Amino acid sequence: MLVKELRQGLRTRGFVGTLMIFQTIMLVLMIGALATQSSVSPAARMGGAMATSNFFWTIIGVQLILVTPSRALGGMQLEVDGRTLDLLMLTRLNAWRVVLGKWVSLLAQAVLLLVTMLPYLVVRYYTDNADVLADLGRCVVLFVICAVLSAAGLWASGVAKVVRVL
Repeated sequence: MLVKELRQGLRTRGFVGTLMIFQTIMLVLMIGALATQSSVSPAARMGGAMATSNFFWTIIGVQLILVTPSRALGGMQLEVDGRTLDLLMLTRLNAWRVVLGKWVSLLAQAVLLLVTMLPYLVVRYYTDNADVLADLGRCVVLFVICAVLSAAGLWASGVAKVVRVL
C-alpha cells in the first residue's frame, strides 16, 4: 500500500508543482540574500537576513501545514470515486493498513519536501548566522503538526461530504 501510494503521490501535479514552485521561490530568495551580504550597511544586511528567515519559515510552514494536509483531504475520496477501494480490500489489507499506508505515504512526501529545503537552511547559516539546531527543532515541530493534520485530513476524507464541508 505504501509503495502504491508513494508512487502515485510523487507523480501528481500537486507534489511536483509544489516542489518546483517552492524551489524556484527559495532560489530567488537566497540569491537576493547573498546579494545583500555584499552590502556595506549592517542594517541592510540585517534586514535582508530577517526577511530571508521569515520567508524561509513561511515556505516550510505552507508546505507542511497547508499543502500536505490538504492533499490528505482527498485521500480516501479518490479511492471511492475511482472505484478502487474494493480492489484494495481484495488484497487482504484491512482498513487500518490502507489508511496507514496512505498516511505514511503523505508523511514520506512531506519529509521529501522538507529535505529539499535543507540546503537553504545551510545558506541561511552562512548569510544570517542562523542556529541550525534550533531550526532543525522547528522543522521537527512542524513535521509533527503536519502528521497530526494529515491524519485528521485522512479521517475527514472518509466521512460524508456534508460533514467534510462543515
